[in-house]
Amino acid sequence: MKTERLDSYEEIRIKNWRKALLKIDVQGFELQVLHGAGGSLKLFDAVYVECSFIELYEGQALADAVESYLRIHGFQLAAMENVILQGVKPIQADLMFLRIIEE
Repeated sequence: MKTERLDSYEEIRIKNWRKALLKIDVQGFELQVLHGAGGSLKLFDAVYVECSFIELYEGQALADAVESYLRIHGFQLAAMENVILQGVKPIQADLMFLRIIEE
């Protein structure tokens, strides 16, 4: 499968979007997608990402690592939806992050 960085799409770099949302659902590659977004991440006001709280895929970054990365880039966790539980322990959820500072 061919992959490309979000930064490689010229239309993303030249648009001045308002209220843009980046949705990520990539089965364990969430942090790699965020790294690949590069400078384009600053164009988004919100990031909606499916995250795991336990390792479901070999080597995947867990929710706390995704949250930490997004916090460094000016986002704050705003909501948690579609939580999948194993007993009372959360396994996976969709997390909504909103921009709190301008980069």
